[in-house]
Amino acid sequence: MKLRSGSRQQIVLPSVNLSDGRLVTNIPMVFESWGIEPAGGSPVFLLIHALTGSSHAKSTQEDPTPGWWEEFLGTSGEAIDLTRCTVIAPNLPGSCYGSWVPDERDEIGLSIADQSRILAALISSLGISSLDAVIGGSLGGMVALQFCADKLIPVKKAVILSCGARQSAWAKSWGHLGLSALKNSVNESAGLALARQIAMLSYRTPPDFDSKDQPGKTVQHYLYYQGSKFVNRFTTRSYELLVRAMDTHLVTSVLDGIDGLIIGNQQDLLYPLADQEAVCSLFPVHRFVVINSDKGHDAFLTESDDLNPVIRDFLHGTADLRLTGTT
Repeated sequence: MKLRSGSRQQIVLPSVNLSDGRLVTNIPMVFESWGIEPAGGSPVFLLIHALTGSSHAKSTQEDPTPGWWEEFLGTSGEAIDLTRCTVIAPNLPGSCYGSWVPDERDEIGLSIADQSRILAALISSLGISSLDAVIGGSLGGMVALQFCADKLIPVKKAVILSCGARQSAWAKSWGHLGLSALKNSVNESAGLALARQIAMLSYRTPPDFDSKDQPGKTVQHYLYYQGSKFVNRFTTRSYELLVRAMDTHLVTSVLDGIDGLIIGNQQDLLYPLADQEAVCSLFPVHRFVVINSDKGHDAFLTESDDLNPVIRDFLHGTADLRLTGTT
């Protein structure tokens, strides 16, 4: 299949062997792409979304809705220079935006390793034999790490934001609260809304919540709004699948031959800096960058002013991390 820059495309993968040996067939995968046509050795980047994201990382003429990484892709100094590379952003398996979601009746779960294998099959089906970089934050960072560890598609660089080398007991506990809300609420919509409100407490910080508690527009109103908005764009099935997938995350392999840029936030309550330090230990050659934002875990989605120069220099620059990239 030929990539159409600025378009949403779908491909059906004939079959993929999952990490536990199961063979799944006829796997639909949705993806979007931007930038130049991949030819003549031009860089190709794989960009992987977080828990409730999608393939829509950047607005296009086809879909002008702002993407989840809108301020990080562009032609005016953003982290990813679309005049110099091709970016492919898939919708992860299990997500409700067009890619494969296992039928609940089949009792098939998903792991991070399964998602990585399916993404490798997608990239291969597009005729791409290697990647210049894989980029992801939160759940996307977990899949990116596993993708590097699997070595099914060679990767030169990895940008890992706001996650750990494993899913900690602390992070699993937040996920458990969300799944409990799904199970114990009066109906699916109420459960999904409550799960989202609970999750927001781990995604942001006390100072950020203080800023949302104003006369006439209280923090309770903010949380209610977040929950009700989420119900209109996500599904209970996908939320459960992806949260349980995150609980399987564990990468211990030393990632030789891949340069790593690991980014954390001092105020990330969900994945503290110790988690990113563990990711650093996987990359013999790496740079560790710490920002300080009261947006908490969500900083990797919001702090483009801080992150664009760092990521741009890593992806498009010529700095030798073996000389400059220490933690």
